[in-house]
Amino acid sequence: MLALAIPAEARDDNPCALLALSEVRRLYPDAQAGVPDLSLAREGVVRCTWKHGADTLFLITGPDAGDTPADEAESWSLAIVDPLRHDAARLVRYETVPGVGDAAVAVVERRDPAKGFIQDGAYIAVRRGSTLVSLLAPDLARGDRAEALRRLAQLGKALVMPRR
Repeated sequence: MLALAIPAEARDDNPCALLALSEVRRLYPDAQAGVPDLSLAREGVVRCTWKHGADTLFLITGPDAGDTPADEAESWSLAIVDPLRHDAARLVRYETVPGVGDAAVAVVERRDPAKGFIQDGAYIAVRRGSTLVSLLAPDLARGDRAEALRRLAQLGKALVMPRR
């Protein structure tokens, strides 16, 4: 994601405002309040994390230079595939998610060294107007794939995103 402008909802030191704690708790009842991370704000990237049990839900947003949700999802896939397995990236299943933002793409892949997946990956990239937000919930990859996609779509629909 390249930097242009941080969404207004994520300014004022609170990227967590893009997703209400009540929405997070619909999926993760034990979730703690989101913790903003502004360490990359000078580069235009802001993050929020919600701890729940031993796992974490991540929200990452920042200005972009026209990336599509598909581009963003492909970028996140680099973190789950074995860089030495040139065939691994083509095995990642990208799902277009209707009814979420203007466009959304999700990925749910369980760690599977035989396929070249070196860690669990469950994430959705959502665009609304000029705002692109990624939600990463790796723990969802350990369960049923269809249910994980449904939960990612639910989180994506709950995002508070401007139309610009």
